[in-house]
Amino acid sequence: MNNIINYPEKSGGKEMSNRSLIGLDDIREFMKIQRLIAIIVLSISTLFLCAFTDDSMVQLSHGDNHNVNVTYHNAQLKNDILTVTASYDSSGEAFQIGQDIVVSTDPNFETPLKITNCRVVDENYIYQFNIEDSSKIDTIYIRPPVLYKAVETVPVKVPLMEGQIVQRSIEATDFKTAGLDWFLIDSISVEEASETLFLVRINITSDAEELPRLARIHTEGMELGGLTVLYFDEEDIFTKGEFLYYIEGDKEEDIVSKLEKSFLVVENALIRMDETKTRSSLNVKALPVAVEEGQ
Repeated sequence: MNNIINYPEKSGGKEMSNRSLIGLDDIREFMKIQRLIAIIVLSISTLFLCAFTDDSMVQLSHGDNHNVNVTYHNAQLKNDILTVTASYDSSGEAFQIGQDIVVSTDPNFETPLKITNCRVVDENYIYQFNIEDSSKIDTIYIRPPVLYKAVETVPVKVPLMEGQIVQRSIEATDFKTAGLDWFLIDSISVEEASETLFLVRINITSDAEELPRLARIHTEGMELGGLTVLYFDEEDIFTKGEFLYYIEGDKEEDIVSKLEKSFLVVENALIRMDETKTRSSLNVKALPVAVEEGQ
């Protein structure tokens, strides 16, 4: 009985064991191949998904800093009203919209659509446009917005006088205009706002991408803060601006005399975020239009 039991273990057992070892190797090799195939398929799927996601997203930045991802989620057409939903992901950094997205029904933007309404819902920007002939629209083309971010910079102090050129500090290495001309004080005027209040208007001109803001007047031991108004041309290029201040006084001559002894201090700026970073390097995106039946 032992021989019967031992025989299979010595002879048949070894053969079974060898066959089992060969079978396990085959299974392991097969499983490796299966895992490799799964990894390849997953990688291809991930790349496809990323490419699909990037197709409707552009990243705006200033240099390599302050990135904002702008994603166009969908476009819906109902009752001749086109609704485009977009989102702005700045990772918590505050930004300002200098110009909203530009939408057109043709890739050359010969007939851009006019925004009739814009509202923010759950961090999404909902843009609406009126469409005159909606029967021919199946695709729209979108240019990204122009964004600005408020930043602090190395303070610049100059005499407050007409014709004064304000140069960016050479220490402001994070800015393209470091050490270069920043803006020109084109004119200074004083207007009577009330019996004891005068409006000081400082007009500036510039072609810099970094915009001065919240400039202060230092005069006779006092510091005056004011408002900043910036103007852009049809191509959204900054051309001129105004610094506005309200100063108490009895006579216009007294205000003018005080300003002649004053300095203008600027340590705040708006930087333009328009450098596009996308997988396809194209900033114009095409988005299919979903048509809904009117009620």
